[in-house]
Amino acid sequence: MSEFKGYFLGFTFRETHSSDLKIVRVNTGNRFNSDLFPQFKDSTVEIVGRDGLVYYNTQIQQYQISLNFAYDSVTETEIKKIRELFSPMVVGKLIFDEYPYKEYTAKVTTAAKLSYIVFNEGDNKERIYKGEGSVTFTCFYPYARAPFKTLEEYSDEFGGKNEWSGISGILSSNEFTQNGYDVLSSDNNSWKVYNPGDKESPLTLTFTVANGGSIVNPLIISYTEGNTRLQTLCLDGSQFEEDTTIIIDSEKKAIYTASDMLDIKNGSILAGDFIKIPTTNSSNKGTQEVTINNIQGMVLGNTNLKISYPYLYI
Repeated sequence: MSEFKGYFLGFTFRETHSSDLKIVRVNTGNRFNSDLFPQFKDSTVEIVGRDGLVYYNTQIQQYQISLNFAYDSVTETEIKKIRELFSPMVVGKLIFDEYPYKEYTAKVTTAAKLSYIVFNEGDNKERIYKGEGSVTFTCFYPYARAPFKTLEEYSDEFGGKNEWSGISGILSSNEFTQNGYDVLSSDNNSWKVYNPGDKESPLTLTFTVANGGSIVNPLIISYTEGNTRLQTLCLDGSQFEEDTTIIIDSEKKAIYTASDMLDIKNGSILAGDFIKIPTTNSSNKGTQEVTINNIQGMVLGNTNLKISYPYLYI
């Protein structure tokens, strides 16, 4: 079954492709089933004397993925490898061939099951297994991350990129470069950003406080669309020690030093909140920017001033 690679046939888990173990995805009926959204929980409040409930919010929870697969001519050694791959003790990256731009962090949460018929084949009468199996993965972080930000970085092994490039929004390297995305501006304080994902993206900003550099307060980080400032984070730069690399991590909602994640600097926050980059659409494309002001005297060279943010998909 090594030829069973490609869209809706194969997947990669923990850097092992399903075809390497002679297994292929199958559907148990006439159609594939797919949840359009991760599991979620609605929060409501009951008010005495009022009929019904008052809706408060919705929390996105884990994303469960159940797979059925078939296999043919699998040896005892390969059965052992399948058991090791689907160990419930290990968390790994899960990618489906038809969606190479979606990399889930997954763990097996329902023990993999095999149903088979055993044959003795070959001169040595080696034991061979043929049958079906199933396994359930849980992604406790429900969103997939794009491994790469440009199309050229993805492999052509499983088919044409034109089948998924449009829905992913991922650009070619030429488009990405020509638009100047993620490149520090000539005045060293802003970046044009692009987020084609399904969800707003947490921003990570890294800079190094210069040894003896002048510190101007407050340090202002903002997200803008055109001339409109939509998000702002104001920091007291005097709380950052000289010759120290600072990381502002919106996903962890923490400010800390690169040398010690436990050296938390959240006390430097004067106002605002951590920046998250909204999804790019037809109305804001080309206008999204992250700007950082009053930092020039704090940074040791432009190479130490960096931003990063993932593309997140359902």
